[in-house]
Amino acid sequence: MILYYAVGGGLGHISRSLAILNRSPWLAERTRLMTSSALAGLAVGASPCPVDHIAGEIIASKRKYAAFLSGYIKRHRVRLVIVDTFASGIVGEWGWVRLSIPVLLVARHVKWKEYVERISGGTDVAPAHTLAVEPLDDEQAEALGNCGEVSQMDSPITMEQPDRGGSKREALVVHSGPVEELAELKKIAQERVCGAEAVEVFSPGRGVYPVESFIRDYSTIVSGAGYNMSALASQAPPGVTHILHPFERRFDDQFLRARRIAEGMWSGAGCDGAQKAVMWMEGRAEYHLR
Repeated sequence: MILYYAVGGGLGHISRSLAILNRSPWLAERTRLMTSSALAGLAVGASPCPVDHIAGEIIASKRKYAAFLSGYIKRHRVRLVIVDTFASGIVGEWGWVRLSIPVLLVARHVKWKEYVERISGGTDVAPAHTLAVEPLDDEQAEALGNCGEVSQMDSPITMEQPDRGGSKREALVVHSGPVEELAELKKIAQERVCGAEAVEVFSPGRGVYPVESFIRDYSTIVSGAGYNMSALASQAPPGVTHILHPFERRFDDQFLRARRIAEGMWSGAGCDGAQKAVMWMEGRAEYHLR
């Protein structure tokens, strides 16, 4: 069994993971996806594999968390862990477990100094292989390179976006963050795109997931500058405009990412980065599961 560990808030970690799992029947039939997001229920119907949710009372206790992860690995006979973003877990939880099985890391850019401080000094888990899904700062790249192989993606990971044809609607605001930020994005859409009556909002409260299933129905999309929406912006087809408004995050530098997108990072619609990630992941997973 493979554990795909997509723990973190919001939908970003889940969506990035499902973009890979939904393109790989081989991985999906061997994998369980784990998340701590309160929005995990939205993802169940979109997942090709079982989704397990970690309860808040477990995460709040270092002892309970370590025991939960150790028991989970034993109970499901996990032989490989795929971790999204945080090599040692978002609070260093994998460092609390005596992990004797290989780890693959899907690494987006992280404010490395802040992350190392959060997990008390360093990464206790050394990924055997890392797939960097966007450019990393030198400090992060060096730390992961000291653990094992680091492969750099040249295109982003995105979910599939069907084009259903027909005339496009005006503007869509997309956000799974705080309501205050959602209101700020809606104001931007109203000021820069059109009147209030033409702005539609996608948020977890609507219970619709994933946004990629209908995002191409709109000519303008307003969102934060998290990894997934920035990736979609970089691959937008002609006639579709993305307005990325960065927000402050503890470990994610959305301002840096927004600048990179404006400078042409990942430019070029049609690049299927998720399929490239699948090929990378299947090869390394098969090696470790022999």
